[in-house]
Amino acid sequence: MNFFVQDLDIERIVCLGRALDLLNATAQTYLFKAAFQMGVPKFLGDPKCRAFVALDVKGRISFCWGREFFDRISVHWASLGPVAFVLGHETLHITLNHLGRAGDRDSLIWNYAADI
Repeated sequence: MNFFVQDLDIERIVCLGRALDLLNATAQTYLFKAAFQMGVPKFLGDPKCRAFVALDVKGRISFCWGREFFDRISVHWASLGPVAFVLGHETLHITLNHLGRAGDRDSLIWNYAADI
């Protein structure tokens, strides 16, 4: 069972790479790719989880995805546009330093404000 989950996560990582390739060759695309390459994709089993970025105590980036959410947006649409959109959205949190600038603010309110 454990190998089965790992195999599916490898397919999800390949899907993320294909979603990045959908983006046009712009400065923004290079920024997304550079930020994404600094991080590690992680897939979580929590059915309530969608997507988020996190920093550990050493400052390493994790791009976290709920498996059910990822599978829903990558399988039910003909293109990987929704995956590329979410990936770009989460990458902007890193590139605009939303995590570092949050300080002591309420994390939920700060996240909503940073999305605007």
